[in-house]
Amino acid sequence: MAAHILDVPIALVSLVDVDRQWFKSRVGLEAVQTPREHAFCAHAILDDEVMVVGDATQDPRFAGNPLVVAAPDIRFYAGAPLIVGDDLRVGTLCVIDREPREVSEAQRRALEDLAKVVVDELDLRRKNAEQRELNLALSHFTHLAAHDLRAPLKSLVNLCDLAMEADDPSRFVEHARRTAASAESVVASYFELAQLRTVEPAVRPVALAAALESGVGGTAPGWVRLDEATVHADPVLLGQLLANVVRNAEQHGRGGLHISVDSGTRRDTIVCRNPIADADLELDDSVFEPFRRRSERGSGAGLGLAIVAGIAKLHGGAVRASVEDGDFTLRVELPRWSKLERGAP
Repeated sequence: MAAHILDVPIALVSLVDVDRQWFKSRVGLEAVQTPREHAFCAHAILDDEVMVVGDATQDPRFAGNPLVVAAPDIRFYAGAPLIVGDDLRVGTLCVIDREPREVSEAQRRALEDLAKVVVDELDLRRKNAEQRELNLALSHFTHLAAHDLRAPLKSLVNLCDLAMEADDPSRFVEHARRTAASAESVVASYFELAQLRTVEPAVRPVALAAALESGVGGTAPGWVRLDEATVHADPVLLGQLLANVVRNAEQHGRGGLHISVDSGTRRDTIVCRNPIADADLELDDSVFEPFRRRSERGSGAGLGLAIVAGIAKLHGGAVRASVEDGDFTLRVELPRWSKLERGAP
């Protein structure tokens, strides 16, 4: 449509990457990408308006460009930026001719309108992909929730039946309470993970010990050793992160957890290290996927490390896991700025 409306031989949907531009769609050109340093579109995305080059041989920016002095012999170029999300210009819808020419106001408006159509299509593709992922996640969640809750709920029913028939029903109460607490912990993990989609971190200096006490609802277990340190993070989210680290170490470790902080000028790195029985355990990024259990001996929902990774991501940070000298080690990197300041140098 763009090629037809502007009566040109070449029209492209161009996406600009770090070091290249590549063509999501193209008419009249065989190439699938070009270096960014040669790309007209790399200039067009610097503004919100259509960029028009009537004769590239007369424009100091492009006169010596390989795409001008050799094939495809660009003379005329007009590119409308593709603006997605919050003013993010990812590429252009552009038209090219091998002869110098001008563009009318009506043609300029048509190119702008067609660029909006391209953005709508990109947005629709993204939303469809997200919906497919959500549907798969919901199906997976439903299956695992049923699996995780069926056993404790069945146990509760059996304990209640036994209590009703017993002369002294009180002796079943403690068993029932432990079973109910286990089910409650699983549900709480589901809820905690779901909440991460809507939380906005409020970053400020937080004492590591205070955050952990807040997260676990009291004094940290005696087998947990904390360095006296301050972390730049959201206090509530940091407490949740540390509480999940402690639960993970309790379920999969073999005694002892040391949490320290490496502080830098741009980020804080929380280092969590605890011994594990399986020293040959091989890890990759899938360990941070929801419902990913490291072993069958754990009683949780397999959400602890997913929550840790989600909280790190909310802060603009990252998390890595490794096995070193028989220790399971988590490194959680948190930038020392709030989300609103992430564009600052």
